[in-house]
Amino acid sequence: MVGKKAKITEILNKFVDKPYKYGEIDCFRIVDAVKGDKFDEPFQGYTRDTYSRLLDEEEASKVLVRLIKSSLKKIEIPDVGDVVIIEHIDLVGVYAGNNHVMTAISDKGIKVLPLEIFKRFGTVTYWR
Repeated sequence: MVGKKAKITEILNKFVDKPYKYGEIDCFRIVDAVKGDKFDEPFQGYTRDTYSRLLDEEEASKVLVRLIKSSLKKIEIPDVGDVVIIEHIDLVGVYAGNNHVMTAISDKGIKVLPLEIFKRFGTVTYWR
């Protein structure tokens, strides 16, 4: 498991502090980099190559949440690489370890933030 965590951390490190760019460097791309094998098939008519052309950002977040919930299993305790969703606002990130989550924020870029910040905005669920 240590090797897997190191690989996931290496993947996440490629995103840290990058500028946000919808369709290229966004929540879907972060989740896809870590869990991509789960998202190879089209979902509700969208693929990793078409979602940003066919959906606005808000609707893409909702589709991403539905994709995660239909493809991954809900868990109680996250580990590095698990997906984090803030319910009711459809914000998605990847658990980066040590109670931190990596997410994409349109005006701030890709950030690793304390999990506590996410919990202020709503119920947090974890998916593997």
